[in-house]
Amino acid sequence: MVSMSETIVGGKLEDKISSFNVRRTHGTDLSTTMGRLLFQDVITSVLELVANSYDADSTHVGITYEPENNLLVISDNGSGMNIEAIKSFFRVGDSTKRMNPISPNGRKRIGEFGIATLALKSLAHHYSLETTCDNVKYKLEETIDPRDRDDKPLEVNPTRAEGEDTGTNLILDDLAFLADGRQFTIEELKRRLSIEMPISKDFTVSVNNQVIAAKEDIRSSREYILDIDDSEIGKISGAIFYSRKGFGKDAGVYIKVHGRAVGGANQDIFGEAFRVGLAKRLYGFVHADGLRPLIGLDRKSFLKDHPYFQKVTEYVLDVLRQIRQDEEMDRKLDNKGKTELKLDSILSAAARDVRDLVDPDGPDYKIELNEDEAGEIAYLDHDERVLYVNPNSPALGLAAVKRAEVRMAILKAAEFALVQGSLPIKGNARDKHKAAVLGIARKFQRFHKNSLSDLIEDQDSEEYEGKFYRISPARLYTFTEISKITGWSNAVIKRMANSKVIHDRGDERILGAEIPQVQQLMGGRLCIYDAVRVAFPNPKGVIDYAFWQNREDTANRRLDKIADKSKELPPYIRNIAPEGEPSFWIADKSNMESYKKFMETGKLPIEGTLTNPRFSYCKLHSSDEAAVFYLLEFEGEMDENSVRKTTESRLKTIKDLGEGDLPAGIKTKSWCSNYEGKRYILGIFAGDFASAIKEVAQELSTEGFTRKNVLKTGIQTIYDEVINQRSSAWPLYVIPKFPDNVASVLEQMLK
Repeated sequence: MVSMSETIVGGKLEDKISSFNVRRTHGTDLSTTMGRLLFQDVITSVLELVANSYDADSTHVGITYEPENNLLVISDNGSGMNIEAIKSFFRVGDSTKRMNPISPNGRKRIGEFGIATLALKSLAHHYSLETTCDNVKYKLEETIDPRDRDDKPLEVNPTRAEGEDTGTNLILDDLAFLADGRQFTIEELKRRLSIEMPISKDFTVSVNNQVIAAKEDIRSSREYILDIDDSEIGKISGAIFYSRKGFGKDAGVYIKVHGRAVGGANQDIFGEAFRVGLAKRLYGFVHADGLRPLIGLDRKSFLKDHPYFQKVTEYVLDVLRQIRQDEEMDRKLDNKGKTELKLDSILSAAARDVRDLVDPDGPDYKIELNEDEAGEIAYLDHDERVLYVNPNSPALGLAAVKRAEVRMAILKAAEFALVQGSLPIKGNARDKHKAAVLGIARKFQRFHKNSLSDLIEDQDSEEYEGKFYRISPARLYTFTEISKITGWSNAVIKRMANSKVIHDRGDERILGAEIPQVQQLMGGRLCIYDAVRVAFPNPKGVIDYAFWQNREDTANRRLDKIADKSKELPPYIRNIAPEGEPSFWIADKSNMESYKKFMETGKLPIEGTLTNPRFSYCKLHSSDEAAVFYLLEFEGEMDENSVRKTTESRLKTIKDLGEGDLPAGIKTKSWCSNYEGKRYILGIFAGDFASAIKEVAQELSTEGFTRKNVLKTGIQTIYDEVINQRSSAWPLYVIPKFPDNVASVLEQMLK
């Protein structure tokens, strides 16, 4: 800042300095200073020169590094440089690539700052450059002296090169970084080239004649993909891989612009939201060309406070949250399996202890952790040779969840049960004994803060999970995994992929986001492959596959023919394949008799069906009370008898839980009426044993019912009405109008 000098002349204030102009200039060694700031490690400098080769449409770059000979060579087969390109190469800061971001061969260029010449100065004290373009070969060399001015002239010598291949050859033979004691390894250079450069079949790089290969440990890893069209940023795509064994130095999520990584592994951005252990198990890349204007000059970061970068970060974090949830689910499944094995082992040993205590010469007693049968502490059934133990009893508290502590608690339970059995039934001796045991236990409860229930999976969690595990939208699932999740056979999944009902992303893998959509379409329905097997059980004397294959082909041909003639199809059968793809016909399970008649006669009976299945699992205020509501929508005309029959068919798996009837302790009721111009069935399964109700919810989810959330307000009155009814059968009330409290539930489930 220029201060203004003021003085008083003749009593007046006068300015002694007039206005003036300034221009930005730079010192004689700005390039050296910038080189130190931008290229703080040797490999980054090498990568900058490789990026120059990529932008010149090279298909191959060869790097030779011989530290023992003080030599580094970088050669490419690109377009080479003419006079103007050479001048541009040595001009710092205003690369012509900004004006021409696409190469002659259509590549999106990955350099734009005009700093490749600074990389040369950071690497060597001497180099020679040879480049061939338009049948002319240009040569120059430079010995770099720290005292040189940036505008030092460099002589370029052209010679005729008729018919010679284009390309550029850089020979650095007096390496500055070796003189400074700085080193890098071949393996580290190869690793960073494979991650940070756009390596592909169209652009390969070799180091000391070893071609850099794609990472071999990715394909066996769990893969999550991004595929987003953002209205402001444009296309955002990529993949993030998860592996329990980790990715070592490669771990991280790399954001790429035009194929080149910017900002390294970004663990400072993404790692802080997760445990260090998870961050080491991630490797991925995200292509976001729309972030190009936000790249920092050193290419080590973006403008992190820019809303576009923050939006891309949030997209990535959403996928990382899915990975974390899947990892936690895997851990729960692993722990559950280990706990079950551990519990079985402990209870087997405890059963022998009980036998030795009660009846040494008899067979082992069975130990069951069952609060209902055990009472407040324990009950011994001598006839069945079962010791029922209350896992939540304070009399059986544990100082720690250890094998010896558990066996001792089981022995305490057996001793208590034996004493109880020896006391007279009449009078209150048994009650006094139990009260004394519980009283003593409560006095020392602070020393026994654990219980046997800690060994058991919590059955009363508010969270509801399907039979297998939650589906992550961004994850690619194998056909085998999909089969476990959905129950569809591999043959059915392959037919779905062939008809583009689901889309094979390669190696028989499907994006998780597609699975729930198809599950909903398949809810309560069978594809023709399965339908022929249900409608026509195994015929004697006929090879199963040939018989069913013939039936399947016949059904598909008949249905395609009917559809081609634009004839009306009944609502219980439909084609869910996209237009123009091979048909994928599905039929409602509840209409199998009609489907069988069609297969036998070639005619489709016209009748209605029930569609759009939904359910809601609700825990009530009591810890044990729970209910499941289900909702079905009419499609087509159905008489009351057909409605009852179809409803029971859709809910058959619930009866299967109770071996042909409702599971014990569960009651049900359903209502059928009109609501806002459509006809619905709304039903409820209610009971005071929450785990049994949750099993009902799991079955409905498996059958393709979509889960909906319902507020608890008003549900208690419906629950009480159902639980207090005498019958636990399947009554269906066809009524003019839904009761207000039932209509409230229906309205919420339709949202």
